[in-house]
This record gives sequence, structure tokens and C-alpha cells, in this order.
Amino acid sequence: MRILHLESENYSQESLNSLRKIGELDCLSLATEQELDECLSKHQYNVIIISIGFLFNRERLKTQPQLKYIVSPTTGLNHIDLLYCNEVGIKIISLKGEENFLSTITSTAEHTWSLLLALSRNVIAANQHVVNGGWDRTLFLGSELYGKTIGIIGYGRLGKIVSKYAAAFGMKIVVNDTIIEKVPTRLYKNFDDLLSISDVVILLASYSEENKDMIGMGEIKRMKPGCFFINTSRGEMVDEKALIYGLEKGIIKAAALDVLKEDSNWKTETPNNNTLIAYSSSVSNLLITPHVGGYGASSIQRTRAFIIKKFIKTLKSS
Repeated sequence: MRILHLESENYSQESLNSLRKIGELDCLSLATEQELDECLSKHQYNVIIISIGFLFNRERLKTQPQLKYIVSPTTGLNHIDLLYCNEVGIKIISLKGEENFLSTITSTAEHTWSLLLALSRNVIAANQHVVNGGWDRTLFLGSELYGKTIGIIGYGRLGKIVSKYAAAFGMKIVVNDTIIEKVPTRLYKNFDDLLSISDVVILLASYSEENKDMIGMGEIKRMKPGCFFINTSRGEMVDEKALIYGLEKGIIKAAALDVLKEDSNWKTETPNNNTLIAYSSSVSNLLITPHVGGYGASSIQRTRAFIIKKFIKTLKSS
């Protein structure tokens, strides 16, 4: 068995040694799509352990007819052509569905909350003001969270954790999920009502083709004027032009995004033509971070160890 590892720097020696026991392990640090394609054109692999930053679409996967497993230490899988994998029998090993384990992985939830605090207290702009020599607190009137209504879209692992944070801050919590049974009756609101009453809207739903652009122009216009909006789920779920409209019109007071459309395919730099990044360069009400929600030291260590153990367990049972 030949194994290509594209993120070995984030895996323990114990995990790497476990892989070496089952096959020939190539640990490569590739910086660009071109380098990846050159590698795949020269070698055939049975297993590829991937990292966010590379898109494994149909064309790329076709170069690997011997590929049997893709290992991805993520819950989101929009960087993999799942339809093609299903067609040719490539098995995906991921964190999707591992709710018991993931309930203890809090990195993305904590980052979500840090973005909300940064927005509500004008942290970034206030810091830049001081760096530039200012000390005028009247420019940065904060918004307290206590007593405000937070609307959480998606009540899975992250939604549940964030709701606990909100309760600790004394917020009123409303929730929407496609599976109504997952949400306590006292918290549930239909989608439109949640948007219209929430002072803070947080998108934490899992991505699928069905909910692409689920936050579009209609949804933006239904939001409570002056609300905050945060997306730490997937960028594909938000219509970027509609979001800019909401920010420009003041429907959304400020937004924070850890994800943008197609960002799972970006390695170390952003494309030149991204609409939201260009918009953010000239405004103070849009905060963007580079998909670092799950990138916490403990979370990285534990998820990588878990995914290798899951992969090896899958091999032994097949």
C-alpha cells in the first residue's frame, strides 16, 4: 500500500509510525496545485491523506485509478468530489458524523465567539486607532450581548456549544435546524422568524448542495436591522453580493467570516478577484479570518490522532 500524506507536519510521530507499518509513506509538503499535479502525474497512491487547501475534483482524482481511500480530518467535505468517489468506490474517512468525539472539540465554537466579541466591542478598529496614535473612546461605543437575541442556524455540535456560551452571557437563544427534532421546542424558531428577531445571526449549519446560498438577498432583507452576522460554517452557504448589500444598507451592522466561497481550495494566498476581500479593504464593518476556526493546537493534535486511528480501524475491518 502506498500512502501520500499532505499534512504530516500536523501529525504526531506515533500516527506517522502507525502509517509506516501498513505501507510506504510519502510525506510531502506541497505549496501549489501545480506541485500536487506534478506529484500525482508521477506516482500512483492507494491512500491520500489530504489537507484543506487542495481541491480533489474529478479531473484530479482520475489520475489515481489505484486510489482506495481519502483521509480528511474535517467534517466539511466540499473540497472532495464525493459523487466521483462514490462512482469509483473511493472510501472517504473523515470526522463527519463523529458526534461523541467532536463534542469535545471546541476550537471552531471558541473562534466563533471571539468573532462575535470582536464585532460587538469594535476590537479591531479600536486597536488600530491606538496603533495610529489615537485614544478617543467615543469612537468605539460597544454593544453589550446581555439581553440580546442570538439566532443560531444549525443545532449540531457547534450550535450546541455556542448556545452554552450565549446562555453564559445572558442572551436569549433561538435556533433553527433542518431536523426540527434536534432542537428543544422552547428554542425553535422557523427560519424567517429567526432572521427577523435576532440581534446576532450565526451560521453553523453543515454544507450541502441543497443549502448553497441559503443566506441570499431574501434572507438578508428579512434580518433585523442593525444585527451582527457571523459565518464559521462554509462560505458556499452565503451569497456574497447579498451580504455586501446588507452591510452597505445597514441591515447588517457588522459581519465576521472565517470562511469564503471556495476557500477550501486556497493554500496560502487569496485569489485577486474575491469580492468580499476587496470590499473589506475599504470598510470597518467586515472582519475576515483565513478559515482558522478549527485550527487550535489541541484540536489539531486530537483530530489528527483520531482520524488515523479511524482509518487503521477501517482497514482492519475491511
